[in-house]
Amino acid sequence: RVAKAAAGALSVTRHVEVYEGLLPGQGLRFSVFDTIGFCDSLLSPHEVSEIVKGFIQNNRAPISKVVIVCSGRIELEQAKAIKNIMGWLQYPKHK
Repeated sequence: RVAKAAAGALSVTRHVEVYEGLLPGQGLRFSVFDTIGFCDSLLSPHEVSEIVKGFIQNNRAPISKVVIVCSGRIELEQAKAIKNIMGWLQYPKHK
């Protein structure tokens, strides 16, 4: 399955999508969680942050890597939401 992509300011993902795979040659299973964009103009950064936190809390798989992909300019509110999530994940403690 391939993640949807599009050019524009609106997030393509409207909820959390989960993609699972197997690393070739190593047999290592992995999951990728594609979340709603923090720069989505239809939801506030706080709403997006709460959706992402809720999904993480309900997910039982351990998180080993976090990748934040941004396109274009990040506004102050989006930067705060991203920092909030990373703090909530205890990023400074685990980096």
